[in-house]
Amino acid sequence: MNITYRKLKFFDAEKIRIWRNNQIKVLRQNEKIKKQEQKVYFKKNILLKNPKLDLFAIDLNQKLIGYAGLVNISSHFKTAEVSFLIDDKIKHNSNIYQKIFNHFLLFIKEYSFTRIKLRRLYTETFSFRKKHIMILENSGFKLEGIMKKHVIKNKQAYDSLIHGILKK
Repeated sequence: MNITYRKLKFFDAEKIRIWRNNQIKVLRQNEKIKKQEQKVYFKKNILLKNPKLDLFAIDLNQKLIGYAGLVNISSHFKTAEVSFLIDDKIKHNSNIYQKIFNHFLLFIKEYSFTRIKLRRLYTETFSFRKKHIMILENSGFKLEGIMKKHVIKNKQAYDSLIHGILKK
């Protein structure tokens, strides 16, 4: 499997919009994103010279299959939240999903702790995402807290789990 990472480009926006809309139940997004909204968001938040987000396209054999990176970056505290979203066709293949997510977690820990000198990464994951949580924990992220009944998805309240990892 040839997985590579690159900075996001404007032409990635539409695929990402479709994936986000298809997977709205696992995201902190409550409404479908319209094409124009996505274009504006990309221009204002991702395509800047010094964006507040540090996001990467994930390519498998030179084909875009997802995007991930760092959001809620605090240069003062040297922390960031990890974000990860993959093509919904791949997401349903548990083995490939696990390999790609594991690969990304290795990459983002090295990038964050060695290259940009962060000291802590964290995630927020809805409690029904059992496989995702297992992968995080197997890669060294520790459960730090639970926000009880924090989100409502499909008219049901779920906990949000906060995981973190410190630079060694």
